Amino acid sequence: MELRPGLFLNSLFSEKSLILKDLTNLSTEILERFNELFSTEPILTLNEDIYDTFTKEEEKVIKIAPSKFRVIATCQII
Repeated sequence: MELRPGLFLNSLFSEKSLILKDLTNLSTEILERFNELFSTEPILTLNEDIYDTFTKEEEKVIKIAPSKFRVIATCQII
C-alpha cells in the first residue's frame, strides 16, 4: 500500500487553490492537521507516507510556498 494523492495533495502539488466548505464540520483531528497550513510558514506533515513516495525517510514535512498554494475556507456563524 502506498500513499496516493487525493484532492488535497493534488491541489497542493499542482499549486491550485483548495476550497474547504463548512470548516466547522471537520473533526478535531482533521482540523488540527490543517492548522499547519495556516501558520506563517505553512508546512504539511505526511506521516502516512510510509514508503517515502513524496517525502524522504527522515523528513516527513513538506514546506509550502504561500504564494503558490491557497486555502479558502467557509464556515457557518451560529
